[in-house]
Amino acid sequence: ESIKVNCNGTKVSVLFVLPGSATTHTVLVVYDVDADCFRSFDFAQTGRVPEAHAWDHDVPMMFGVQTVTGGQLEASADVAGAPAASVKVSRSASGDRGDGGAPTTMSPGDGTEDRNSGIDTKNARKEANTPGLVVFTMFASPERIVLQESHPIPAGFEALLGLSVPSLYVCKKAAVAEGGGVCFSVTMRDFLGMEQVDPATKSALLEFNLHLATGNVEEAFRAVKSIKNPEVWENMAHMCIKSKRLDVAEMCLGNMGHVRGARAVRDASREPELDARVATVAVHLGLNDEAES
Repeated sequence: ESIKVNCNGTKVSVLFVLPGSATTHTVLVVYDVDADCFRSFDFAQTGRVPEAHAWDHDVPMMFGVQTVTGGQLEASADVAGAPAASVKVSRSASGDRGDGGAPTTMSPGDGTEDRNSGIDTKNARKEANTPGLVVFTMFASPERIVLQESHPIPAGFEALLGLSVPSLYVCKKAAVAEGGGVCFSVTMRDFLGMEQVDPATKSALLEFNLHLATGNVEEAFRAVKSIKNPEVWENMAHMCIKSKRLDVAEMCLGNMGHVRGARAVRDASREPELDARVATVAVHLGLNDEAES
């Protein structure tokens, strides 16, 4: 279906078409040139189907995937000659499999990607029924592919053209008829209000996001410990609420001087359910949508 290469030529992403059909397979595969191995992510766990993908202009590990609603998942099961809808990816004998280069078979919905993705299945499916386009930003880490954030694209935009943190670039052909341009930028959710941060802060935030997504809390702390801007710490606290990492959120709130929020995290620890603890803290930060979800 399509092949894309990252900004420094070290990673290649591939989308496949189901045999005998124009329907895109739910599995996206990334080949890591340096490690000589393949990583994969099955979008069946998000309830959506990938349509297009693009790598960040400057960040080698970050890419975006444009998706549509999951109605096509059921339709793909009826494709003649492709009942199992499997993709085989052969690795060279020098890869990290250690099995002589035997193929890896990935079938949507078999649970393989859910075990390796490092994400919460409920959060992964939160955009399953969102109409129109949703772009998922992702990290191709050395160990696996991890979902970073979902970005519903405003109505009227047709396609993802590319990305350069903190912006996604999307196409709106109708604007040409009105005398405007065809390319527009949409700020990523995690950078709302911080579109003009300096390069060092942007780099630290990306590293923070990567380590938070892969569950490496100590490295996440280390990546941002030199940041002094309270607005940046507030933004990171919001990220932590979305990812349900209240331990990291408490540190962020403390650094931004949000005494009430930090206390809310400690008080919420008495709640038996994680969702209840997250909702309590989200309310104190004014994140009503996150509290409701």
